[in-house]
Amino acid sequence: MAEVLSQEEIDALLNSVSNEKKPARVVPEEGMRESTYLYDFKHPNRVTKDQMRNLRTIHEGFSRILATYLTTLLRTMVDVHLLSIDQVTFLEFTMAMSNPGCIWIFELENYKGKGIIEVSPEFILMTIERLFGGEGKHTGEVRSLSAIEQNVASKIINRFIQLYSEAWEKATNLKMKVVGFEENPQFAQIAPASETTVVMFHEISAKNATFPVNICFPYYVLDPIIQKLTADNWLGPTLKEKTEVDKLKAENTIKNSEVLVKAILGKTNLKLKDILSLEKDDVIILDSEIDDRIEVSVEDRLRFKGHAGTKGAKTAVRVEEVIPFSGEFITVGGRTGKIVNKK
Repeated sequence: MAEVLSQEEIDALLNSVSNEKKPARVVPEEGMRESTYLYDFKHPNRVTKDQMRNLRTIHEGFSRILATYLTTLLRTMVDVHLLSIDQVTFLEFTMAMSNPGCIWIFELENYKGKGIIEVSPEFILMTIERLFGGEGKHTGEVRSLSAIEQNVASKIINRFIQLYSEAWEKATNLKMKVVGFEENPQFAQIAPASETTVVMFHEISAKNATFPVNICFPYYVLDPIIQKLTADNWLGPTLKEKTEVDKLKAENTIKNSEVLVKAILGKTNLKLKDILSLEKDDVIILDSEIDDRIEVSVEDRLRFKGHAGTKGAKTAVRVEEVIPFSGEFITVGGRTGKIVNKK
């Protein structure tokens, strides 16, 4: 039979354990650093500080571009901010997604990998309502998208992808395309659950509400890309070739831009009841004579004057006068600039 200890013997054992000598902790002297630190093997830091700094610069630039696009799209002030860039496992990222969610999977054609753009379903629903003529109020509603809503949202995300590629232009050329849409995070599997991912957490502020937008890359996909994010490969060439490259890019953008040209034969004012009563072969009297020069506008700005005629089987205008203008702002190819050339 085992021996039963008395209360005094139990107290003595407990006191002996608590009074055991503990290993002394080395306290660093003033001006010295400790040689040890905590390291979480579940969240290894695979991106260097310099690469992380450059990643932040790129995504802050993307935030500004995206804010401009959304402000134009929604016709209201929109701000986009980069909250943080974190390294987490893919399982942790998917567990943090909303269900149902709005998850687009994109493919990097020139880097052989996939990534994820997750947009708040509330923001997508608000945007669609705004585009369809509604007020776009923030209701907090979260539901699955209909087929029509998915089609509209996909066009918006394709523009997201284009703007995101432009933000990376200084570092590398990303050829991206959307290859899938999922509402359930469990079906958005682009990497093993334990794979380290780099997630860029953004926040959209619009209509007195905030909405998350997150971009996720598996590390093995992002690794060959971030290798280009060094001072020599990124900042150096950009500074040396910036003036010439920007000039050629601006020239190509202007030359390849499409502008709306209108030849106005004449104008008149009609009452609505007269318009409703118009029939075939009715004649509308304009404020111009047959021999008068007609006005030709470019993007609703008067630019030329000439006479109407035909060339072959097509209607044409012969330009006889160029209207000089300068100091005005004009939008071409989605960009606004000031006209300084008087010719």
